[in-house]
Amino acid sequence: MGKLVLLLIFASTCSASVIEFHSLPASVKLPSPSSASDLPLSELSQLNANLLGLSAEGVSGFEVESDLFSRPRAIAIIQIDGADNLKENSAATYKLKNVSNDNLYRSSTLNEHLAQSFGGDREFVTVNRDGISGSAMAQSISKREVNSDIKTKLPSLREELAQIYRLAAAIIAQKAKFETSSAPDVYLVTISGLAGENLSDEDRSTAMNDIQKVVDKAADLSDTDKNLKTWREQLNVYVFVSTDYPAMFAIFAGLTIVLALAVLYTVVGMMSMDPSKDSIIYRMTTTRMKKA
Repeated sequence: MGKLVLLLIFASTCSASVIEFHSLPASVKLPSPSSASDLPLSELSQLNANLLGLSAEGVSGFEVESDLFSRPRAIAIIQIDGADNLKENSAATYKLKNVSNDNLYRSSTLNEHLAQSFGGDREFVTVNRDGISGSAMAQSISKREVNSDIKTKLPSLREELAQIYRLAAAIIAQKAKFETSSAPDVYLVTISGLAGENLSDEDRSTAMNDIQKVVDKAADLSDTDKNLKTWREQLNVYVFVSTDYPAMFAIFAGLTIVLALAVLYTVVGMMSMDPSKDSIIYRMTTTRMKKA
């Protein structure tokens, strides 16, 4: 099956004081929020490199378990200005420290690291209020028509969210390329339509709901058990695998081995048997012809 699930493996939302992991592959395990230290903003690029398998060096106080043989194919970082967080009491929410207007997250470090390791044969797309820029894929995104239910009345925010929907559509359209690519792709999105806006509670709630929907859209492309099931149902792909197969295999394999050993033991025993004169086998094999 041409899986789309490897396109947006990791999605994080960076706001003023927290980082939220909305989608992770099964090969990556994060520390619990209660045991993890506050993550310095300056270490975020190192954390991203570690999650992508580009560096074995982790971040002190934020230990991540990952499988070097199952490396994520892409990383999507969504930075939201003007919002504290998206999901209240989210299990994948961690606090950031040393954050200020003069000390914002710089994505250029991660991009330079990837360029040195893999060259230019990969996708790198940046989406912000100035438009879409990056690799060849970015040139075709703005021309795409998408059907999105955006309810917010903020013009700048509506355009930013529409661009993200176009990005998701472009990723789906190029699924074959991503499956054969060995270099991880990077998608950097900045949502700044909320920053500096004096909104009522209702308008802010509507805007946050629209942002939540677009983040969920990105997370739906990730390699999780829930999304795998959804894609299989949509594409009518079924894999007949039972969780009892390992136990059934062990039972049948054990019985086969025991029976084979029993037959082998019986055959060897019969071939090495030395019958005595009193045995029926000896009398049957040594019958003499009677004299006339």
